[in-house]
Amino acid sequence: MVRKIYTLSALLIACISAVSALPAPGRQGDAETSCVAARLGARDLHPCSLPSHPKPTTTSNAQVLEQRAHTSRKSRAKKRADKGLPKATAADKNRIPGVERVKHKPGMTAKKQSRVAERKEHRALARKQKNANTIALAFQKQKMPPFGMDANGQVTHRPTKEEVAEHAWKKYEKAQADKAARKAAWDALSPEDQEKKNQASAANRDADKLRNVKEKYRQRRIKTKAKARKARIAETRVHVAAARKQFYGAQGLPSRHDKFISPQGKPYTGKDIRQGVFASEYAESKGGVGYKVTTGQRVTGKKNKLPKEFENRLNEHTNSHPLPAAHHAGITDLKEYPIVHDKKRAHDGRHPNPTEARVITTKDSAGHTVLVGAVGHPHGTGGHEEFKAVPVQKYGYGD
Repeated sequence: MVRKIYTLSALLIACISAVSALPAPGRQGDAETSCVAARLGARDLHPCSLPSHPKPTTTSNAQVLEQRAHTSRKSRAKKRADKGLPKATAADKNRIPGVERVKHKPGMTAKKQSRVAERKEHRALARKQKNANTIALAFQKQKMPPFGMDANGQVTHRPTKEEVAEHAWKKYEKAQADKAARKAAWDALSPEDQEKKNQASAANRDADKLRNVKEKYRQRRIKTKAKARKARIAETRVHVAAARKQFYGAQGLPSRHDKFISPQGKPYTGKDIRQGVFASEYAESKGGVGYKVTTGQRVTGKKNKLPKEFENRLNEHTNSHPLPAAHHAGITDLKEYPIVHDKKRAHDGRHPNPTEARVITTKDSAGHTVLVGAVGHPHGTGGHEEFKAVPVQKYGYGD
């Protein structure tokens, strides 16, 4: 009995081993499975050989070039010519040499593809405009623009004399001359003197490190900047409070939602005009903000102050005054200040005059601000014309 149990256990172990030796489904064919079963089960069958796997085929370079030749544009044109069809399709005719053809990505429609291309173009224009603004601001502040920056954003080069303000270019030339003089003085020293000077400089640097001079200078600069910022904020608060007091007592201000059209056809709102009045009061409380007459990015005029006098002169092409009501009333002490459309803050004087639009104000006998009107330069003329008010449309059930 024990011998039979031992034999059955050995047979069970052999069966389990045979089953584990079977190939995974899908990896070998049915012929291979039957061969393994025949070898394990029937003793009178001869062991069969497993099917041999085919070797991976390799493609030579010549075959790759031949396949590409069949799929190239020239080969397709030749095939079309052999069939009696025109060589170039509509897509090939519209193709611009040197410009990569737009390939529609899978899952992206042509409309979405065009929008993506439009966004890329807008980003490139924004970078170009940012570079131009940076150069213009450096020019106005009499500083050198950043190295390698071009107004068009295309070519990187050193700023030339025509692109830099006169004062900044003089400083640049002086710095270059001082550098050349220092180099000539260093070259005139003997090798022994140069070595002594290097050793003295190294000794001074080591002494500064021990005294932590660099950190002390840094802390001093931080405190100076913080003190100047605190004084600037306090001064700004005084000017803002004075401008707010004048603005709250101003007369003739339009509603924020009123709409106007400038002589050049640009839309403005009552909010833009109100911001212009407040900015005018703020600039006047500071004693005026300076600006320079510019042509493009070059300063071509002397420094002026905003707000400035508005003379309300007679226009030659219309034979009328820009503000007829002010002329008939005999108001002569008029002030003008630029209007900026759709901006968080009004014109602050840091940039050249951004628009052709101006807000015109005056003071009454009590010293309160009175809005006389808004004017602008029409296209092709040097005079001023008054804004045109757009009637507010009211929508209701009866309209």
